[in-house]
Amino acid sequence: MNWDSWLVPKNSLIAATTGRMLIRVCGVIASTSVGLLLLIAPRRIFPNILLAVWGVVIAKGSFLERPQLFTFVIFAAFLLLAFRWLDAYTLKRRAWIAAAFLALQLLWVNMHGGAAVLGGAIVGFLLLQGGFAWWQKRQPDEARSLLLLCGTLALMAVILVSPPNGLGTLAYLWNLLHDQTIIYIA
Repeated sequence: MNWDSWLVPKNSLIAATTGRMLIRVCGVIASTSVGLLLLIAPRRIFPNILLAVWGVVIAKGSFLERPQLFTFVIFAAFLLLAFRWLDAYTLKRRAWIAAAFLALQLLWVNMHGGAAVLGGAIVGFLLLQGGFAWWQKRQPDEARSLLLLCGTLALMAVILVSPPNGLGTLAYLWNLLHDQTIIYIA
């Protein structure tokens, strides 16, 4: 049972997914507001901190109910960084973008596990495109960028298997894509 189930009548318009998400967003805003009020009134912090902890305990399972929402946002951020990579011409700028790729990959793996393979695919496509451009022009700056992308891709692979589930995330993804029930879903 979710913390907002008593707020939502079963046969109402707000019982739809959008209504429930709006109620949860309002819950996040309310809990953040309580936290800000705790910072404003430090004399009353002890009784209010107990109220805030109680609110977190009640709502802890509802704020991260749909990890695919984070997947959409992080995938868009990966695409944005990929376009920034293509526009960047200095190695220093590309090193910062590579660090952002790694940070986003770490966040993505912890938020939605196997979906983070898509981040490696985007960086892999950048590597293929850069390799083709280097093959045509053979410039030394492009070779350094390719080495940076290879290192980034290798570290992203390490990050992909670094959560506590480890290779179980990739095994789950493999089973999900090669399960025979996919025939009946389509």
